Amino acid sequence: MFALRRPDMAWRRVCGRDMIEISPDEIAPHLPPDPVILEAGACDGTDTARFARRWPGAVIHSFEPVPPLYAEAAARTAGLPGVRLYPLALSGAAGIAVMHAVDPGPSGNRGTSSLLMAAPLPGRPSARDVEVRAVTIAGWAQEQGVSRIDFMWLDMEGMELAALKAAGPVLATVKVVCMEVSREERHAGAPLYGEVTAWMRHRGFRVAIDRVTLWFGNMLFVRD
Repeated sequence: MFALRRPDMAWRRVCGRDMIEISPDEIAPHLPPDPVILEAGACDGTDTARFARRWPGAVIHSFEPVPPLYAEAAARTAGLPGVRLYPLALSGAAGIAVMHAVDPGPSGNRGTSSLLMAAPLPGRPSARDVEVRAVTIAGWAQEQGVSRIDFMWLDMEGMELAALKAAGPVLATVKVVCMEVSREERHAGAPLYGEVTAWMRHRGFRVAIDRVTLWFGNMLFVRD
């Protein structure tokens, strides 16, 4: 049934490609050659390094609050002049917050930590609570003197919309947002597909790419 509704995504699976991935090459036509990028949920820095290779003139502000992952990201991006790495969580409010951190373990769940409690889904690994420093995009931008962000890459396990709502004036400069969106409640209180897309439309963004499955996936929003 899903293949009939979304033949584009089914074809990606047939071709051996990740069904929900949105690549830098698909994003690049919407951006200047030297974009200012905000990446939230840098994990081990793999995507950060990929952005630096795709846009050598970019400034990339990357956030990863889980200490072991931050250390990996710092090692992987060492020597990349455009990367600014922060051991911070983006949130809807500033202060000390509890990150429900998932250890990789044998299942390889490296990027599933969240400020939100995980819903009890089958096979989901347990998490340990880690205190982290949380900031808003607006507060961070003011403190760092960042007046422009061209592209936001948000992989925050349900916290994407909360971070955007607290972005303040700098949100008006954003041309492109790529973020994970869910149709089911994977984290308690996380907004779902309809709420996210409606809020983005209201802020002047259209859907350029939708790779959300019956459960979750990625979306690319481009400012009209």
